[in-house]
Amino acid sequence: MSLVVQLWGEEFFKILLLIIVMYLVYRFTENSTSAVRISIIVTLLIFGLAHVSAYGNILQVLLIQGLGVHI
Repeated sequence: MSLVVQLWGEEFFKILLLIIVMYLVYRFTENSTSAVRISIIVTLLIFGLAHVSAYGNILQVLLIQGLGVHI
């Protein structure tokens, strides 16, 4: 049960971060396409970096935990 709660928390963190970054980028660019693209990349990089303490290798974390989620 705790694994389910942990996974929900991670997804909630990702979605909330995506919305915040998208809002901020859109306020500066006023271009919705750019806001979505930039916010997805930033969110996945931050999400990947949040797992550095668990995996240790930054390249592995960014490629597998961050960008690998959506490839």
